[in-house]
Amino acid sequence: MNHPAAPKPLHLTDELPLLADLDQAAQEVLQKTVVRVTMRQGKIVFRLGDACLQFPLVVSGTIRVQRVTESGREILLCRVKANEVADPVALLAFVRGKRD
Repeated sequence: MNHPAAPKPLHLTDELPLLADLDQAAQEVLQKTVVRVTMRQGKIVFRLGDACLQFPLVVSGTIRVQRVTESGREILLCRVKANEVADPVALLAFVRGKRD
């Protein structure tokens, strides 16, 4: 009988050095709550107007933050690479687009 493989343990500060400056208590909370997800290329993580129930922390690869105008034109706001946090100005432009 085959058993599913156990999930790979997540070592946050090893894989995401930007979290190394968090105090021990914060690191412990993240260690208990973070879920590793592998996404296929082109997967939509959030759409404009969605409630933000998760915050992606990129371990490898890149996330494109883009907005599609009413005419269908795609506007690239920023790219988030491994061990980076999205540019707050680009995210604000994304949110403001909701009112446009």
